[in-house]
Amino acid sequence: SRMWLTLRVRSDDADRLKPDQPVRFRHPGHAGPSEWDPGTVVWVSPAADEKTRTVPVRVDLPNPSDRHH
Repeated sequence: SRMWLTLRVRSDDADRLKPDQPVRFRHPGHAGPSEWDPGTVVWVSPAADEKTRTVPVRVDLPNPSDRHH
């Protein structure tokens, strides 16, 4: 099973993200630095939100145990 994580990234930082780029995500409920979930960028919006000046970025995360974040 898979999960999608949608990030809101500052437009300056979004320029450095590309599809197929590996990323690591740590859920706020995880205790330590060894509890990072590996993921892959699957989509970077071509446009920034005018109000927040952030760019939506979608990350695909593996979910082998069907856990819910």
